[in-house]
Amino acid sequence: MSSPQSPPSDPSQSSGDPVDSSVVDSSVPLSLPSSESSVVGGSSVGGSVPSLSVGGPSLSLDELGPIIVNKDGTTSRVTNWLTMNKDEQERTQRMIIKRNEKRLKVLKEKMELDGEL
Repeated sequence: MSSPQSPPSDPSQSSGDPVDSSVVDSSVPLSLPSSESSVVGGSSVGGSVPSLSVGGPSLSLDELGPIIVNKDGTTSRVTNWLTMNKDEQERTQRMIIKRNEKRLKVLKEKMELDGEL
């Protein structure tokens, strides 16, 4: 049994096809814009990125959708929330609220049995 070989580091050597040098130019290093020019006071210039300061006013993240409590107690969000129409969002939110209540009850009971609460 042979070990898998790593691909060549040079894309032009990976096959017989020529590489478009206008797309891949390893002689020019890539750079990021300076942080001062793109961010001012915690929010990006020209965008509406909310900022949150510790001990400051609360920030609502309702547009991201409801928080899902997973069976192991971790949380997540609905990944396609913004693509759902209003009716789908309302149905999904009702279902998640009911499921979260059941999961939180089970998790609390488990913690009480384990003596963690």
